[in-house]
Amino acid sequence: MSWDEIKENLRLAYDREAANRERHGKEGWKRQEREAFLRRLEASGAQRLLDLGTGTGDDACFFQEAGFSVAGVDLSPEMVRIATGKGLEVHELDMTTIDSHFPAASFDCAWSMNAFLHIPKARWGDVLSGVQTVLAPGGLFFLGVYGGIDRDAIWEEDHYRPQRHFTFHADTELRDRLERAFEVLDLHFVDYGHPLLHFQAATLRRPRQA
Repeated sequence: MSWDEIKENLRLAYDREAANRERHGKEGWKRQEREAFLRRLEASGAQRLLDLGTGTGDDACFFQEAGFSVAGVDLSPEMVRIATGKGLEVHELDMTTIDSHFPAASFDCAWSMNAFLHIPKARWGDVLSGVQTVLAPGGLFFLGVYGGIDRDAIWEEDHYRPQRHFTFHADTELRDRLERAFEVLDLHFVDYGHPLLHFQAATLRRPRQA
């Protein structure tokens, strides 16, 4: 399946599920990851944050309420509509093109909770390079995804329609991929009760000399 076909399925699926996702609360372990990253950002003096895969805006609102200037991107028009209705700056955008949409070094930090799950492995290098480009040297980036197994295909168990493409990395593969573009400050794993997967939480830094 081509990236254009994957994107169209994602748009349709998330447009249809946007209202349901807006009603769901965030699990406690995800809030803990977010709080930990906020503490790192406060210690770093960061001010402008890019939220990759904003969804209905829960994380973007959290960081904006904490005093950050936040810009978000999402592929789903309905997600963007809901998020902008909360007073957020959110762009309907394909994550593989962020470095052509935002100026270089225009953000101090970036956040992505599970949006990279839908990027095929063949496109990960491009997206990570784009994030590196729009981050200022030394900028921090939290990237969280489910993983622990090797998979890059439609998830047959997915209850969304159309079913979505999911990309999962084994732990060592993910570290190797991240280290090609960033300094890995922390990579830890959260057992959230799934029989096959765990959550991979990475805190990254753009090298000061890229």
